[in-house]
Amino acid sequence: MSEEKNLTTAQDNKPVKAAENKPAVQKKSFGASLAKIGRSIANWGRDLKGELRKIVWPGWKQTRNNSIVVVTVIAIFTVAAWLMDLNFENVILKRLLALLTGL
Repeated sequence: MSEEKNLTTAQDNKPVKAAENKPAVQKKSFGASLAKIGRSIANWGRDLKGELRKIVWPGWKQTRNNSIVVVTVIAIFTVAAWLMDLNFENVILKRLLALLTGL
């Protein structure tokens, strides 16, 4: 049975190897699957710990300065949006009033 037989197909006349008898694929046990999952989770945790050690955390002074910049920019944009809202409100109300009164 271990001999290879050359078979030809009717369409292209190319030699084709005969199928060999292969043993059936054995299923893995549930315990082996759980162990594999456990190992992959443990590897992920080790990799995560290594990556966290590479982080350079900012100091207190840099964090404070960055927070001041963020709060200042938010305040400036809030005031700008409020002023534009007032301006648009006045323009719309004047035009609406002009249309209603006919001025």
